[in-house]
Amino acid sequence: MKSTEHTENTGISQLKGAQHIGPGLSQMLRDITYRSEHPEDPENKGISSGFRTLDGVIGGLRPSDLILIGARPGMGKTSLAVNIAVKTAIANKDSKVVFFSLDEPREKLITYMLASQSRIPVRTLDSGVPEPTQLQSLSEAAEALCSSGIYINADPDITAEGIRSELTGMSGLSLVITDSLQLLAGGQQADRSTETARRLKSLARELRVPVIVLSGLPRHIERREDKRPVISDIADLRSFGAVEQYSDVVLFLYRESYYSSSADDPHSCECIVAKNSHGGTGTVSLRWDEQFRRFSSV
Repeated sequence: MKSTEHTENTGISQLKGAQHIGPGLSQMLRDITYRSEHPEDPENKGISSGFRTLDGVIGGLRPSDLILIGARPGMGKTSLAVNIAVKTAIANKDSKVVFFSLDEPREKLITYMLASQSRIPVRTLDSGVPEPTQLQSLSEAAEALCSSGIYINADPDITAEGIRSELTGMSGLSLVITDSLQLLAGGQQADRSTETARRLKSLARELRVPVIVLSGLPRHIERREDKRPVISDIADLRSFGAVEQYSDVVLFLYRESYYSSSADDPHSCECIVAKNSHGGTGTVSLRWDEQFRRFSSV
């Protein structure tokens, strides 16, 4: 194979920002060759979301990706983000996962994390008295969380630029999660949502880590016969602007039991991969245990 290194052409004036394709192409070829020779190296693919079936569709949480998780209120999008944060941080001991929460207080997020990890109901952790048999699980879960690299910023007034400022220079960062897009944008105006999405995508590229952002979905979904969210719910609405175009992956949550008490399985949840820049789309089945605020693969 001929060398892809570029020989300087003195007939071309010096460019300030543009670079010849040669060096970048050479690096890409080296990366591809390395991946071919070391297929099991975890650096060759995105970090696991903790959900095997979801990873099978989106290829894990990839560096530089902006991942949007959208759902109607009460579907469990915050819980899914919390589950991903816990699974990722515990599985990667030397990495850091930072959760920016404008919507929920720090204590509630910690409760969700502890409930999902210990499988002790949120109600018990909030105001109940754990049974003696639960104390061991509680202790083990607390120890696992304390030894993980989970960080929570619950400043309700933080901005996208504030997130960037806090993360710049942090070593070992592997995942950033923030809620919610509407609060981060400071309103429902399309231009604000679009600009916030653009800034988050830029942040993901700058830090070379996946960034997950949560978003509510519009009320008009409730008036449809089929209430499953579709990509046009964010692509066509004025309040979202061009958010969809900056998202590499768009995930929607849908639970039939949310709308009907006669649903066949109250624990069934559909994670709809509505957009995937790296491959196919489709629906991934998850199990939802509300008392633990816990999702699991089916």
